[in-house]
Amino acid sequence: MLKNEEDQDQASSSTNNMSQLWTALWSQKVPNKIKQFLWWVCNNALPVKTNLVHRKVILDATCDECLGASETITHALWTCPFAKQVWSLEKSLAELRQLTVHSVTELVWYILEVSTTMDIEIFAVIAWAIWQRRNSLKFQVTSESPDQVYHRALDLLQEFRNAHVSQNILAQSYIPCAWHPPPTGVMKINFDGAMFKEENAAGIGVIVRSDTDDPIATLSKKIALPHSVEAIEAIESYSFVHIKRQGNAAAHFLARKAKDLLIANMRLDSLPQDIIPVLAFVS
Repeated sequence: MLKNEEDQDQASSSTNNMSQLWTALWSQKVPNKIKQFLWWVCNNALPVKTNLVHRKVILDATCDECLGASETITHALWTCPFAKQVWSLEKSLAELRQLTVHSVTELVWYILEVSTTMDIEIFAVIAWAIWQRRNSLKFQVTSESPDQVYHRALDLLQEFRNAHVSQNILAQSYIPCAWHPPPTGVMKINFDGAMFKEENAAGIGVIVRSDTDDPIATLSKKIALPHSVEAIEAIESYSFVHIKRQGNAAAHFLARKAKDLLIANMRLDSLPQDIIPVLAFVS
C-alpha cells in the first residue's frame, strides 16, 4: 500500500513538473516551431537513431556525424564534437559546459530554474539549428560549418525579435477612429464611394446628422463608373476631408447598398431600417 502511494506521488510530481516546463517553454519569445522542438526534446520524442532503433525502424544507432557514439538526443544536440564546436561560440552559455548532465532536459531546467544570466531563447534556437543541420546530412545536403550554424540561429532569433517589436509598435500606435458629432447648431455630412467593377458602375452614400447625432437625411445612389474612388467621393461635393473607414461606416454602408438600387434612394426624416444597427455600432 505504501509503495503504491509513493509511486502515485512520484507520478503526480512528474506530471506537475512537465506541466510547469511546458508553460515555461511556451512563454518564450521564439517561433512556435522552436517551442515545439524543445518540447519534443524534453519528452525524448525527437527521431534520433536510438529512438528509431527502439521502434525497429533502423538497425544501427551510430551517429552519422562523428561515427563514434550512438545518436541519442543528448549526443546529437550537446556532446557530439560538432555540437560542442557550435556551443563553444556562445559565451553566455559557457556555464552550461561546466555541468555534468545526463540529458538536454536537465540543461533546460538549469537555465529556467537556476541560472540568472543565461537566455533559454538563445539555447533553443542554437539547439534547433544544430538539429536542422544534422537532418541535412541524412539528405546529403551541403552541410554548414559550426560558425554558419551558430550565426544562422542568432539571425533567426534576431529577425523574430525585430518582427515582434514591430508588431508591438504598430499595436501601440494604432488610434481608433470613430464618428464625432459636429459643433452645436451645425450639421455634419459624411459621404463615401464604392466601386462595382463587374457592373461598370459605382455607388455613393451620404448621411446627414445633427450635433445631437440624430440622422436628418440619407442617400444611396448608383452611377456610371468614374475613373477612381476619389472621383466618386468628389461628386456633388465642394470640398471634403478624408477620414478612416471606421469613422465613416454609415456612409460606406450606404454606398455599398447602392449596388442593388435601380433608382436613387433618398430618405428625409426617416432611415433605411438596415442602417440602424450600423449607426448603433459606430456611435
